Amino acid sequence: MTFYDVHINRMPSFGYLSYRHLDRTQSYNYPMLEIEDDLVDQLMMSPHKAEYLFYNQRVLNTIFAPAIKLNYYLVQFADYGVNMIVPYSSKQQQPFFQNRRFSQIRYGSQVEFIIPLSDQYEFELLQTVGMHVEAGVDPLIKILPK
Repeated sequence: MTFYDVHINRMPSFGYLSYRHLDRTQSYNYPMLEIEDDLVDQLMMSPHKAEYLFYNQRVLNTIFAPAIKLNYYLVQFADYGVNMIVPYSSKQQQPFFQNRRFSQIRYGSQVEFIIPLSDQYEFELLQTVGMHVEAGVDPLIKILPK
């Protein structure tokens, strides 16, 4: 996500959602505003503007996908200056359909999509590195039986 994206997180597929707040972590979370200004204004980026160390709020979302009988994960990292991840529901194991909103995260944050390897399935990536995707709409992976 960039500063210019809507920071509403949507379900990648149907599943049962649970979440938990993780301890804050010390990580390199690049301050997005200066970088994005460079990209938009000059079509280039100054790497020296992205070298700060911060403490970030994190939430681990676990989604059970009944169609494949596997869990996958969405880890949300809040921007260092905002630290605001807001789930839309406090219920655990709640069913969510694809593209349904489940959380909001403030500007400059990031979300990691994690699918554990499986003995039953192969996963084919459908997007290339650096592609900008629309949450809950653009396909990310193709799941193939082994």
